[in-house]
Amino acid sequence: MMNLIQLVTTCQCLRRRKGGVLSLAKIHRHELQCMPDGPCLSTFMEWHAMGSKFAALAGGGSAYILILIAGLGLRVSIGSLPGDTPWALANILRAPTEARHRDLIEEFIAPTIARMKAALLITVDSHHLRQMYPCQSLSDSDNFYDSFDFNSFKLSARDTSVWCPVMTHSPPSAVPLHQPTREEIANSIAPPDADHLLPDSPHPFYDPPASQREEHENVSWAVSQRGIVPTGMQAVVAQLSEPLI
Repeated sequence: MMNLIQLVTTCQCLRRRKGGVLSLAKIHRHELQCMPDGPCLSTFMEWHAMGSKFAALAGGGSAYILILIAGLGLRVSIGSLPGDTPWALANILRAPTEARHRDLIEEFIAPTIARMKAALLITVDSHHLRQMYPCQSLSDSDNFYDSFDFNSFKLSARDTSVWCPVMTHSPPSAVPLHQPTREEIANSIAPPDADHLLPDSPHPFYDPPASQREEHENVSWAVSQRGIVPTGMQAVVAQLSEPLI
């Protein structure tokens, strides 16, 4: 599921570089059609649609809702939901209006996610972000998924009173879910794994953001990064035949 969401974010990066006018068909033609084992257009668009659905649900309940979905064996069922059902569910998770929905979230979903956060704290940095997005912070998670372009759909503002068990939970330092190097992004995205070395520790592959470098290094660094996103698109697609969570 995370690979599918990563595909969506990669497409959005490419679209924004072109002023938002690049269609999925053009992305497929320019970036994937040249791949010897690349997916056909219909498969690519199906992956993008499924990734958008999972992103919407993660926007409702953070990335931990995806772990819950995977644990319950609902990945295929959720991926095949028709129409705008995933986005309706996302808004129910964020701001339930019916009492039965509020009770379900307050009594079961939010406490379960709070316990999951206490047992496994993760961050995600494989979405072409300058910094890792911490899954344990609902506000950071909301900011991340609010930036998605879901066409005419808009995620509702979160009703924090329903998510008290998660909002009040104060976890220790998080464990990165995946910390890819520039070479990994350019060639192949490895499956997520727990990396117990945080970015502020002496990680042999940690490359600080450009803002942390000396000014004279920024220009050369930016030039070296220009080709990463288009090349990374091919790497993401190559890995989608191996579902993660």
